[in-house]
Amino acid sequence: MKHYCFLFLATITFSGCFSPQYYLDKGDYNSAIKAYGLELRDQPANRKKKSDLEGLERAFNTAQRKDSTTLALLNGQQQPENWPSINQLYRGIQERQTKVKKWQPLKSRKGYEPSLLFFPDIDSLESSSRLLAAKYLYQHAQELLAQGTPAPAREAFHLLKDLKQHYYPYWENANALLDSAWTMGKEHVFFNIESQIGASDSRTFWEDMRRKPLMIKNDWLVIHLDSATRTSFDYVLTCRLQSLYVGSDNQNTSTRTETKEVEDGYEEVRDTSGRVISRTTKYRKETTTITTYSNSRDANSAVFMELKRIPTGEMLVSKPINASYHFSESSETCMPQSPSYWGMIEHVADDTEWEIRRQLKKALPLK
Repeated sequence: MKHYCFLFLATITFSGCFSPQYYLDKGDYNSAIKAYGLELRDQPANRKKKSDLEGLERAFNTAQRKDSTTLALLNGQQQPENWPSINQLYRGIQERQTKVKKWQPLKSRKGYEPSLLFFPDIDSLESSSRLLAAKYLYQHAQELLAQGTPAPAREAFHLLKDLKQHYYPYWENANALLDSAWTMGKEHVFFNIESQIGASDSRTFWEDMRRKPLMIKNDWLVIHLDSATRTSFDYVLTCRLQSLYVGSDNQNTSTRTETKEVEDGYEEVRDTSGRVISRTTKYRKETTTITTYSNSRDANSAVFMELKRIPTGEMLVSKPINASYHFSESSETCMPQSPSYWGMIEHVADDTEWEIRRQLKKALPLK
């Protein structure tokens, strides 16, 4: 019973948090308008609740005035970079007005009608601002691409993508510029794999990274293992294997005895006629010898990682990366089989690769 009471109270509380008045008090006028729309939807035409109509009027007009004030400020600055923001505001007003117009007629039983502030020329204002916003995005993307460096090119890519998705799918030479920005925005990293003299089996250690270098999920990052693939790089990543150790199996066998009581028949008491009148379980002690087989093996590696920005010579990462793997298993049936020598190397190499990836993502958060 308490459980159902709690659910009932929770439902009331949850519903109350999303009432139109809740959004009004928070200053979230667009959500308040939507909430009032849900309230008015099921009310008969020309018989709307006056309180809901007054709330809708307050939320709608406040949102309109607020956007109008912001628009006056942005238009007054006469800055081309303001046009995307101006168009976004006009779109919001256009969407808001379209939504409320669909709810007409808005009239109470006693004839009350809300006085709503509409922009009569909102369609033309949105259309003209969209045109100017598109011109600004296109021109600014061209200026960024003219710098010829990856970071501005990535910014240009996002501007052109915004232009295509939210303004015009086809605009002048935007598609070709988008391809140029995609190519120019890439950062190229030369991954230099080294091994210190004396580090045995280094080729096996680096085998996975040579086959699929780092596999970092970043559209703007390209890893190269061959320095001949490009005339210049943005970064050089040097990873030097300093030591690699794989221990032998550490096998051990131990025995122990366990003594326990096991059932060993019954003792019965019979009456004079031979009928069983009571029965007691008999127990005997049984000793068992248990053999435990255990095997353990260790491996570790030490790699020194350096990430340098080529144009400036700035060292972004310079740190040792230590990895280790410990195998340990026991059995009472047979001696456990440890990973092979190459399997142990693979374990520590995987841990090292994971840490190199983490450091690279941290130092190069390209977007």
